[in-house]
Amino acid sequence: MMSLSSDEPRRIAELLSFDVLDTDPEEAFDSITRLVATACDVPIALLSFVDADRQWFKSRVGLNVCETSRDASFCAHAIAEPSDVFVVADTHLDSRFKDHPLVIGEPKIRFYAGVPIVSEAGFALGTICVIDTRPRFLGDRQIALLQAAAEAVLATLRARRASSELRGAADLARDSKSFSSSAPSPIKAPGTSLERLAVALDTQHEIPTAVIDALPGAFFVLDPGGRFLLWNRRLEEVSGYDSEELPHLLAIEMFDGRDVPRVSEQIMRAFVQGQARLDADVVTKDGTAIPYFFTASAVQFKGRTCIAGMGIDISDRKRAENQLRYSALHDPLTGLANRVLLDQRLSHAINATTRDGNCAAVILLDLDRFKNVNDTLGHRVGDQLLISVGRRIQSVLRASDTVARPGGDEFVIVTELGLEARA
Repeated sequence: MMSLSSDEPRRIAELLSFDVLDTDPEEAFDSITRLVATACDVPIALLSFVDADRQWFKSRVGLNVCETSRDASFCAHAIAEPSDVFVVADTHLDSRFKDHPLVIGEPKIRFYAGVPIVSEAGFALGTICVIDTRPRFLGDRQIALLQAAAEAVLATLRARRASSELRGAADLARDSKSFSSSAPSPIKAPGTSLERLAVALDTQHEIPTAVIDALPGAFFVLDPGGRFLLWNRRLEEVSGYDSEELPHLLAIEMFDGRDVPRVSEQIMRAFVQGQARLDADVVTKDGTAIPYFFTASAVQFKGRTCIAGMGIDISDRKRAENQLRYSALHDPLTGLANRVLLDQRLSHAINATTRDGNCAAVILLDLDRFKNVNDTLGHRVGDQLLISVGRRIQSVLRASDTVARPGGDEFVIVTELGLEARA
């Protein structure tokens, strides 16, 4: 059994603060795990959190169990070095793992690579990891993708924790001296922070400004027409609109025109079904778009049904997700399409020719005597040559054409041609 760091109690406390253990599957995490499994071409990918005596899988691809003991955990080794990527190329050749029950038994692990998910406080909470049943290595691109995936997981965890912090703020509202402790609540045993705040909205005519300003997100109440009745200082700071302007705005005017149908649909859903949520970009007064996650609930406010909502800035999460998607589809050296994106573009070109009768061309290139460059001038010069070649190819092609580097000194061009190409 591995010895534990003296900081282990603090690490466990940090993990528990995210309130993620033993929760239901969430698409935000599952999409990351699926992408990692595809990009690394492995049968098993896991998002694992390590607590005091077990590793628990928040998301998993290719594995049926939801947890294992910490003693049987590869991830427990990975989190011991939070700044490193933990790789076991062949478990049969590693004395630490050759007799491991998951190596000699199912799922017969031969390869493992895990990147720790490290909180802002510096504690490794768990890992995003990939597993194979054959010995292998990961390339630089795949390592970079795993690191981007770990950042995306952390950003998602932070957004979840910010949302859960609303619960404490709502408790503050409920316990405020300005609220009547004997007022009856129409909501029985409210389970979410927004529901708890709804109790306060329903039982009191006014809510202290200090209470709603203490909420960690942009809070608002909308009337049945979608206009702002109540909001906190955070909404003014984010939107750029002041207390004189907000009452005259419709909520949908704060969103990009492309998002308005979705936003309108979710506002209606909140009124009809009682709750709604969505991701959408808030467009500020000066035109800046900021990604936000919104939750909303129907509440009784001053004698009528309204919508109470909360928005949380998810810019960090979106940046990490975008980086992860880019890393999954592009060569880290040249920035060109990788093999995964090349396969997608080839499929698109083939389908287009079948459907529309157009032509497509696939051009294969490689560099003669490239090995001599690496051997005589070094790999750094070789890398610069590959980058330059990629740029030169792109410079003479259309933006709609695809240039890919599937590996080594090989390049592939996919270009879709019109019907005139048949002439």
